[in-house]
Amino acid sequence: MADRYLDQAIVLLALPELDETAVHEVRVLMKQLRGLVRLYGSDELKPVVREINVVLRDVAKVFAARRDAHVLAETLEQVARRSNRRVAAELRRILQEVTLQTADVLPELEPQSLVADLQRVRELWRGRLQQPHDQFLADALARSYRRNRREGRMALRQRETHALHDWRKRVKYFYYQLGVLDTPDEWLQRQKDMLRKLGS
Repeated sequence: MADRYLDQAIVLLALPELDETAVHEVRVLMKQLRGLVRLYGSDELKPVVREINVVLRDVAKVFAARRDAHVLAETLEQVARRSNRRVAAELRRILQEVTLQTADVLPELEPQSLVADLQRVRELWRGRLQQPHDQFLADALARSYRRNRREGRMALRQRETHALHDWRKRVKYFYYQLGVLDTPDEWLQRQKDMLRKLGS
């Protein structure tokens, strides 16, 4: 599964021009990979897991400003459509400024460098991480589930933005982790649907 995600990301990075859809897909693939690598929880694997996670985070970070600018522009336009004429005009003026300021937000993007980073991740994954088997997956998913429940209880008790945001990220990682269970089981699909809604 990690190989497949890496292949997809490398294909996207090889495109002559990365549009907003491609940027979004690359970022999602990095999150999916970060969710998968978190399944490897043993002490002896922590250094390689940490190294992989840092590379994946840094690749995603390259696109963060561009994605944030795109989301901001979409949000301003949506609010403008629902506002009175005076407010809408002011929001569209702000939107024009945001668009101009972020038009070249990725001037130094070097896809070949990012591809090399992802190839390094592939080498580390294949060479250092154990091949999962049924018991490994069962233990890893149970550990991830318990951690999500524990962090969820704390986040809901604290009601602090930071804690809720961290829990939301964990929930999304767990959703991606359940993707390793490639089965048409209806109960599992319902759990995934609930996780997706919770993450949203």
